[in-house]
Parts: sequence; C-alpha cells; structure tokens
Amino acid sequence: MNSARVFHTLISVAFGLFGGGFAAAETVVPEIGESREGDAVTVCHNGKECLDLARKAKHDEKYQQAFDYCQKGCSFHEAGACYNLGTHYQNGIGVDKDDTKALMYYEKSCDLNLADGCYTVGRYYVVGETVEKNFKTALKFYEKACGLGDGESCYNAGVIYGSNQMNMQNFSLSREFNRKACSLDFAKGCYNLGKLYADGSGGEVDFGAAASFYDKACRLKDNFACNNLALLYYTGRGVEKDSSLAVQYFKMACDMGNNAGCDNYNKLNTR
Repeated sequence: MNSARVFHTLISVAFGLFGGGFAAAETVVPEIGESREGDAVTVCHNGKECLDLARKAKHDEKYQQAFDYCQKGCSFHEAGACYNLGTHYQNGIGVDKDDTKALMYYEKSCDLNLADGCYTVGRYYVVGETVEKNFKTALKFYEKACGLGDGESCYNAGVIYGSNQMNMQNFSLSREFNRKACSLDFAKGCYNLGKLYADGSGGEVDFGAAASFYDKACRLKDNFACNNLALLYYTGRGVEKDSSLAVQYFKMACDMGNNAGCDNYNKLNTR
C-alpha cells in the first residue's frame, strides 16, 4: 500500500491520493540502448521486466531512466508501471510535474485492476484535487478497490455511507463495507463496525457484537477501540462486567495515546 496515504474519517471530521480517457505522454520513450541521461538502457520486453528495471533505476537515483521504463511498461499494460508513472507525474520525478497526467495514469492502473490505483483515484475525488470534489465518483473507485482486497478502501466506502455526503447515507451499507474492511484486518473498519452496532445504526443495538469488533480493533492497535471495549467491561454491556479487564483495556488505550483511556485508567487505578 502506498505509504503516502492519508485519510481523515468523515465520522469525526470533514474529509480532508485520484474518469476519462488517457492522453499520450509528451515524452518519447528512448530507443533501445539510448537514454536521455546518456547512459546505456537495458531493453525490456514485457511490462514486469520494465517495472523491475524502473524500480532499480529509481533506487540508483536515475529518475529519468525510471520514468522511461515506467512509460514503456505501462504501454505493455503493466498496472504497476502505470501507477508508478502516475507518481512520477504527481511528484515531478524525472519529468515535469503534471497532476492531470498523474490522475490519468492512476486511473489507467485502476482499469488494469490495481487496488492502489483505484484507491488513489478515489482520494482525488474526495479531496477535490485536480478534479471537482465528488463523493459518488470517489465511492465508485473505493468500492472497486475494496473488491480487489484493499481494506482501507472498504473502510472509506463505509465512512462515506455512514456520512450524509450527497444524500448517500446508508448505515446498512456502512456496516457491510466496514465489515469487509475488518475482515481484511483494517483496524478502523473493526472500530467503526463496533460503533455502528453499539449505536444501533443500520440495525439493532448489539453490544455483544460491538464488544467483539472493538476487541479485534484493539488487538490491531486501535486506541479508541481499546477505550470503548474497556467501557463495555466496566458497565457490563454486551460482556460480563469485569473491572479488572476494564482497567487493563483502559491502560492499553492510554499506552497507545488515548487521553480518555488515560483519564479512565487513572480514575480506576487509584480506587
């Protein structure tokens, strides 16, 4: 997963990486054995080979060569090469920065069923970067990425359905997509699913189910889930009341930086 991913949950704050055809890139791929950097270029005969050579060139800080290999690899319909071509254009690496072309190549990688590409296009439409903000379009790309096994995209789709963006609120679908995210071990999906059960959004209130999903999210290091699970043990909702377990989970939440968990732990630990 792209390490540049940043996403703010709609449930707590406003949405804070991207359709159409593909224009030909202006840069001409060098002939075999020729490079714009003056170094010999190893010929690549298929998309995977081009992508591997691009990664090596990038590692060696030969960014124009890396760009050329990505461009050639994308012409072979190698999804990873198209995606990396998008990052070259987005960041101006080995080529002039061009966000419109970046978006085109990210979308092409999505068309070739690369989950990261679909996620990235979705984020463009959420943020309103290069394109007009459009949550319905974002949702289309997140749902595709989710179907390709990307847990964060499942979560993002669940967040959109759990909000009231463009009159699309549907808590049943929010449960469905957060459940998929949770099954893919995306912690925030488990946490949100637990909260949906605790609030009764999209179905009956079920504190037992909420406790189960909070427990998984807590084990996946979500501090809010640890704090909420502790509250359930402290009050005995959905689980057998157990103050010692409540203290344990409050401490876990606190150790992960949850201020409420620290406050709750300190209150109980001094009694």
